[in-house]
Amino acid sequence: MIIVEHIKNGNEHSDGNASLIGLHLLKYPTKKIHLFSGLEHYNSIINILKNNNINYSNIIFHEIRPFGNFVRDYKLIIFDFKIAKMVFDFALQENINDILFLYTSTFLLYYVKYFSLFYKFNIKMVLHGDLERIDVMNYAKSFDKGKIIQFFYALLFGLKIPLNLGNFKNLNYIVYSESIKNNAVKILPKLKKQIIAIPHPYFYQEQQEYQAFKNNKLRLCVVGLSSMRKNIPSLKYLIDELNKIKNLNISIIFAGKIIDKKFLEYVLNINFIEKFTLSNKSIATEIRDEAIKNSDYALLTYKLDSYKLIANGAFMDAINYEKPVLAIRNNYIENYFNKYGNIGYMFETIEDLLKKINDIRNNFPIDEYNLQVQNIRKIKQTENINYSVKLI
Repeated sequence: MIIVEHIKNGNEHSDGNASLIGLHLLKYPTKKIHLFSGLEHYNSIINILKNNNINYSNIIFHEIRPFGNFVRDYKLIIFDFKIAKMVFDFALQENINDILFLYTSTFLLYYVKYFSLFYKFNIKMVLHGDLERIDVMNYAKSFDKGKIIQFFYALLFGLKIPLNLGNFKNLNYIVYSESIKNNAVKILPKLKKQIIAIPHPYFYQEQQEYQAFKNNKLRLCVVGLSSMRKNIPSLKYLIDELNKIKNLNISIIFAGKIIDKKFLEYVLNINFIEKFTLSNKSIATEIRDEAIKNSDYALLTYKLDSYKLIANGAFMDAINYEKPVLAIRNNYIENYFNKYGNIGYMFETIEDLLKKINDIRNNFPIDEYNLQVQNIRKIKQTENINYSVKLI
């Protein structure tokens, strides 16, 4: 089998990629896996597999230079062709029939479909955030500026056109939620038989019992990346309002990079925000994990009705560390509420979320909190890696 990560390097996507590779190692314990990726990404994946007692001795590493954060799109046309040709040539040379691409970029998909006219390999491709652009109009509307440019960008450089081209039985796509599959099929009905939905691959870990609301202080953790498009406007409002309260028994910690310079400078001057994780670069995994572990709730203030076509890795981190969520409602998280019951609180507006924070800090609901943690543990028990092995 061949597995390819041609875009991401370092720790980015390493948790999910390692878990998905782990699924294949468990399902096919005697099969050799030829892994094409950057060296840093490979090392990160091996460390994760090792820490979770997954036998990785059947992995054969082939180093490539991932595309990463180079100038996008027009250079990716050439880069993706080279990747596709290299992988198909290697599969022919080694008589390998199964190929898994851990990332589906637009032009790679064009080339995979072209080569699939001549070579009948069994191919799976993981659809990540780029899938969001198949809903061209809503994608463009999510930007404050340049909506027209974003519309044509999503149309020309997004996945909608290549996903609609052709219908190869030997080509399937993996998404990390049944809700994502359903939403994608509403837009592109012909994909119904080609999409495989599995829970977000994750090596869930056992957690020690946690004492919530210690010393009568509420600890909130902003999990994942913070950006203007995703959550910074709502976070700015929330922090402004909390900053008006005297004797505030709240601390907020960021477990992810902040990619807006002004907002980073702003939070550096707020007393109740812990400073040691604040960064505009990816923070170390150990620091991120400790930040989530030592919080009472995960704070997820993404835009209302977002995450219809994209998995929410920050939410999965919260589940791993058994943290109930304080979230603006989105389709991905709502799916888990519907399946597992009370795992925190969802709101239509940031104003309602703020009101709930004030209620909690004044009268911490310990019984409900314990119920939420128990329901979160049901997710971990049900959607563990052994369950997902049956779906791939």
